[in-house]
Amino acid sequence: LEPAGATNDLDTQCSGVLRFDGSTSCNLTGLQARPEPTFVYLVVLGSGTVTVRNENASSLDRNRILTTSGADTPIATGETMLLMYLNTRWRQVAWI
Repeated sequence: LEPAGATNDLDTQCSGVLRFDGSTSCNLTGLQARPEPTFVYLVVLGSGTVTVRNENASSLDRNRILTTSGADTPIATGETMLLMYLNTRWRQVAWI
């Protein structure tokens, strides 16, 4: 993926790994809802930072992301975040 700017309600195409290859930074406000429980890895391999926006209203309620810190969380090049869809929210599970 090479999103830029705000990425709202991103369609994961049922993928378990979302690879961000772009050089432009982006804000990820949510992923389209999936059956519970579903796991998705966010992997940043490009030079652009992906900032996961906590509970951001730009995405539908059921598509929003809850980070473990309760704040917006940047994912830099070479970092990976694991999310799980549970109880109508994507929830950060771990850094890998």
